[in-house]
Amino acid sequence: RVSGYPTQSRTFPRKAQASAWADTVERDLLDQQVNPTALSKRRTLSDAIDIYMAEAVPAKKSRKTITDRLNWWNAKCGNVRLVDLSPQMLVKHLDGLTCTGPTKNRYLTDLSGCMTYISRTPYCWINDNPARRVSRFAEGKGRERVITPEEWERLMGAAHKIASSGGSVDIQFPYYLRVLYSTGTVSYTHLRAHETREDL
Repeated sequence: RVSGYPTQSRTFPRKAQASAWADTVERDLLDQQVNPTALSKRRTLSDAIDIYMAEAVPAKKSRKTITDRLNWWNAKCGNVRLVDLSPQMLVKHLDGLTCTGPTKNRYLTDLSGCMTYISRTPYCWINDNPARRVSRFAEGKGRERVITPEEWERLMGAAHKIASSGGSVDIQFPYYLRVLYSTGTVSYTHLRAHETREDL
């Protein structure tokens, strides 16, 4: 604990590891006051990823996917000092991926979350997030599948059941769907939405 700063704590299997961590944290806090740029020169991307995965990722719903992507970044440039991490370097690694543009954006988003985390208190390791200065790849336009005649029958069956409930809005359900169908705007999304509503 350093006077004037929030208390930080972590658990280690050995006392020597705990002491080394405490010394490093104290040094970081002093650098924040005296020489903030020293933090980004001493710390690497791997250090940032370790902190982020230990403290923030476990609470996220997509933690497994995020962990996999951050491990990929760690393998590619984990030994790079934070001060040397540039948007150009990130783009070079992303270009090496064989996945689609939207998936590359997910890799970039996860890295950006890590960089933002260590840019804030109590760490403040960087003042600028290089991942935010990388232009995102084009997102693909979503594909809408038109329903089949069999699916249309299922949809209308569900609509009539809803209409029989007696509500003034529900009575109009079948008519509303026929209008959509005649204009070609009804899709598989409507089928799933109305079947889900019927099950509620």
